Amino acid sequence: MAVAAAIAWGTFGTFSTFLGDYGLSESTISLISPFCLLVFFSIFTIRSSWRKLIPRKRLIPVVLFLGVVEATFSYSTVQAYAHLPFALVSTIIYCNLFLLIILSRIIFKTTITWQKMIAVVAAVVGIAMVVNVFDVNSGLNPVGIGWAALAMLCWAALVTCEKYLLEKNMDGNAIIAWEGFLAIIFISVALQTPLAALAEITGAFSQHGAIVALPLLAFSLITTVFCYLMYINALNRLEPAFVQIAYTLDPTTSCLLGLLVFGQTLQAIQIAGIVLILVVVIGVQIMERRAEAADLNKPDG
Repeated sequence: MAVAAAIAWGTFGTFSTFLGDYGLSESTISLISPFCLLVFFSIFTIRSSWRKLIPRKRLIPVVLFLGVVEATFSYSTVQAYAHLPFALVSTIIYCNLFLLIILSRIIFKTTITWQKMIAVVAAVVGIAMVVNVFDVNSGLNPVGIGWAALAMLCWAALVTCEKYLLEKNMDGNAIIAWEGFLAIIFISVALQTPLAALAEITGAFSQHGAIVALPLLAFSLITTVFCYLMYINALNRLEPAFVQIAYTLDPTTSCLLGLLVFGQTLQAIQIAGIVLILVVVIGVQIMERRAEAADLNKPDG
């Protein structure tokens, strides 16, 4: 499920770029995902029991914070993909894993091992290579890097809050439905109203015809609904860090789509940075798995 979610999320840059080419603004594209989350995951929840949509009182502040972060994440991700190549955005966002290590220690009391600390240092080097800070003439948009970094922070906060709510026995589909509902409210107040977004979408169909439906449906159903459905079920079964290991396929998918569909290119040092980050993350998780297995096989006493 986590692997399927990662591959689906890797299509974000491709389909959002097509929508942008058809005249949709970043604000309108940012509203599409939350709207789909609200509609589809409300239906999924109600099919089981509508009562699951009502969070317990003590969980309401977490749910509200989740909505703010989802809105910020949606908008910052669209902005990042608009300013940087897909593979760079996906790789920077993916580094939220190292924030999750710290947050999981604080909230879920998971252990911070020396392997994880080495991984954090290596990840910093990898990020520096990816954004090519060693080349002052690299031409990478610093605004895009800022948006990608903000999206990275938001993703770590999202995963942490979602796992916390799941551990408090809140229904996974209800969590995603609330994310969509609150994100729509916050984006509508701060950026774009749903009516203005609908007008943009209608205008795109009027200007370009039915072809607009293809990226719109793909972005709605594959990048959003299918991705989140697989993701929340995986998160319900695994630790956040283990879910994120599957997201090595997110930058890989984005990179391949960027190369094949849009002809985007990467410098050798940037490719090496991507490889370094993915190798480090895979390696540390393998070591963690082995350490856990060794602990389980230790004799009592």
